[in-house]
Amino acid sequence: GFARCHWRMVHGIRVGVAVPASDKKAAFAAVEQALDLIAQLDPRRLRQMQRDVHRVVVGRRRTSFTVIGRACYVEAKELSKSAGIVALSLVHEAVHARFARAGVLSSGRDAARQEVRCNREELEFLDRMETAGWRDLATLRGWLQDTLASEAQRVLAS
Repeated sequence: GFARCHWRMVHGIRVGVAVPASDKKAAFAAVEQALDLIAQLDPRRLRQMQRDVHRVVVGRRRTSFTVIGRACYVEAKELSKSAGIVALSLVHEAVHARFARAGVLSSGRDAARQEVRCNREELEFLDRMETAGWRDLATLRGWLQDTLASEAQRVLAS
């Protein structure tokens, strides 16, 4: 829960870490680097996140978004990946936050449609990363495109 978190404001978003004390500094730095990247490459998206996401919480819970507390959870082990990967995860979960803020529930066919939208937004951000000079993103792009195609099939099948 939130009670065990150490909190800090990063780019106007409340960030909490529930990790061992020895990992706290690195966890804050990883989230800050990801939010720095979003601020640099897509300031409009960061402003949207500031409205839709009340907090980002790093801990053992898998990466996800929850309506309760409008929190984006980031699994601590994900922070060992690049700032770009963490930023993509935050972009994805922030789309869920935008839907929640608009009152759109995530169930049934709507859930599959939301995942399609989340994946499209990730690909759009990946394009911005490539334009900014990030390299070696082909494998990630392929995985996101496969995921998008799979989610689109789920929407068509429902």
